[in-house]
Amino acid sequence: MEYRSSREAFQSLNALAKFLGVLIVILLFGFSSSLTTIMTVQMTDENLTIDWWAGIPLLLAPIAAYFLAAIMNCATRRSFPSNAFMLLVFMLLGAFLLSGLFDHKGHITSFGSVYSWNLVPACSIITMAITVLSSLAASLEHLTIEMPL
Repeated sequence: MEYRSSREAFQSLNALAKFLGVLIVILLFGFSSSLTTIMTVQMTDENLTIDWWAGIPLLLAPIAAYFLAAIMNCATRRSFPSNAFMLLVFMLLGAFLLSGLFDHKGHITSFGSVYSWNLVPACSIITMAITVLSSLAASLEHLTIEMPL
């Protein structure tokens, strides 16, 4: 039976923790980019005009997220990028929920009836591809750390 030293176990656990952190960020990024993609498709009308009922919440989401992250940074001295990223995900979700209730003319409709839901498989495939690339990068990083010089 082979015993591993505590340093080797810590390195493996550290690599796993790093990869899980990166995976969570990638999944949140894929989720928010999918919401944004679906909303931008709704923004363009048949006559190539902009649907402002979808456009205004989508354009205000990053501005509000960065503004709130700046206020949180000044008040609590917490990290701006992580706060901005999490607030952006929540603001995009709110914009998605809000603009899903209105059609192109601004009338209230059933939620999601104006969205192109056929984009969800394509967005999930892109997210899975980014996840595979990041897992390859994490495994190569782990191999280069363990290789003796």
